[in-house]
Amino acid sequence: MFCSSCGNELPDSATFCPFCGASVAPRGAADPSPINAPEPDPITSDEPSGPAGAHSDAATGTVPPPITPDAPMAPGNAPRPADDHLAIASLVCGIIGLLFSPSIIVGIVLCIIAVMLARSYTQVGGASVMAKVGKICGLVGLVCSALALVLFMTIGCSAFTLIASSASQTTTTRAVQSDDVSDTTSDDMTSTASEPEEIELTEAEQQEMTDELAAYLDPLMAQDDAAVDELADWCNDRFEAVFGYTLDDAGVDAQEFARWMLEDMSWEEVGIYGYDDGTASVSVEFTNSYHSDFQTAFEYLIEVYIDRGGDIADEQKVGRVFKAAQEMFYYGDAPGADYIDTTWQSFAFTKQADGSYAPDEDDWEYQREELFDPVRTDMMDTVLHNEDYRETDLELYPPEECLGDYLDGII
Repeated sequence: MFCSSCGNELPDSATFCPFCGASVAPRGAADPSPINAPEPDPITSDEPSGPAGAHSDAATGTVPPPITPDAPMAPGNAPRPADDHLAIASLVCGIIGLLFSPSIIVGIVLCIIAVMLARSYTQVGGASVMAKVGKICGLVGLVCSALALVLFMTIGCSAFTLIASSASQTTTTRAVQSDDVSDTTSDDMTSTASEPEEIELTEAEQQEMTDELAAYLDPLMAQDDAAVDELADWCNDRFEAVFGYTLDDAGVDAQEFARWMLEDMSWEEVGIYGYDDGTASVSVEFTNSYHSDFQTAFEYLIEVYIDRGGDIADEQKVGRVFKAAQEMFYYGDAPGADYIDTTWQSFAFTKQADGSYAPDEDDWEYQREELFDPVRTDMMDTVLHNEDYRETDLELYPPEECLGDYLDGII
C-alpha cells in the first residue's frame, strides 16, 4: 500500500502515513464520502486543533497520532549536494596562481579567485579535498606574490640609486676634468694635455730623414760585412741575456743566423710625418720579415724540450733546438704562426736645436728588437720559468700533433 499524499510505501495495517502524517484508509474499508460526513461544528472547540487529519473522525472513530518532529523528509524535499565544479575550479586557479606568483598581478588575481571559490564551496556544505588544496595554494601564492613585489621594489630602488650615483659621479668627474683643462689652459700647458698635431715638413727635412734611415737599413739589406757583424754581435748579446750563453756558445753561428734573417729582405718608405712637439716618424714596409714566426717556433720547441726532461744548461742541445726551430719555420709548421711576410715599422726622429732631425735611439733599438731579435725576452722567460704556462700551451698545441720529427735525436 502507498500513501496518497507523499507516495511512500506503507504497511497494509497502517492507518496514517508516518512520513507526512496523512490519514490512510485501511485496504478494503469503504472510502468515506464527504457527502455523508456530518457538518463541522462552526463553534470553536476549546480543544486545540491539530494538523490536517489529526482531529477525531466521527465517521470512522479513528484518531491518528500526531506527526513526530524527527519524521524523515520525502526524497523530493532533501537538500541538494554541493557542486564539485567549484572545488575543481578552486584547485586549478590555486595551482596556476602559485606558479605565476612571481608575475605578481596574474598570481594575485588567480590566488584570490581560488580562495573565494573554495570558501563558496564550503559554505554550501562541500567537503572535497580539492577545494582545501586550492585554498592552500591560493594563500601560499598570495604570500609569494607579496614577497616578489617587495623584492622587485627593493631591486628597482637599488638600481635607481646606483644609476643616480653613477650619473652624479660622472658629472663630478667631468666637472673636475673641465676644471683641470681650464687650469692647464691658463698656465699655457695645453700642448702637454693633448695629442701633438701633425705639421707639414719641408722637402729638405723629409729627405734628411730618408737618407738617415737608408744609411742604417741599406747595409743590412745588402748584407754588408760590417753591418752583419754588428747584427751578429747584437744577437749573441740578446741570446745570452736569456740563456746565459751566446749563440756561438750553443753551436749556432751568429753571423750565419743574421744572414739567414736578412735573406731576400727589403724595405720601402711609405710615409713621413711631422708633429708640432718636435718629433717626426718614418713609416717603413718590410718584406720577407718572418722574425715573429721563427720566435714562435723556437718557443714551442723549447717548451717541448723542457717538458720531456731537456736541460736548458746543455748549450749544445739548446743550440740544436734553435736550429730545429729554423727548420720548423722554413716548413711552416710553427704552431700558431701566421707566416705573413710583410710587416710595418715606424722609426722615430727628434728635432735638434739646430733644426735638424736625428734618430730617436731608444725607439730605433726597439725597432731592431722587433725585426731581428732571436728571442722575445719576456716571452722566453715565461716559457723557461713558468711551468703552468708551458702546460697550458702544450694542451693547446699537443706535441703529438704539432711536433713532427724536429726534436728527434735531441731528447
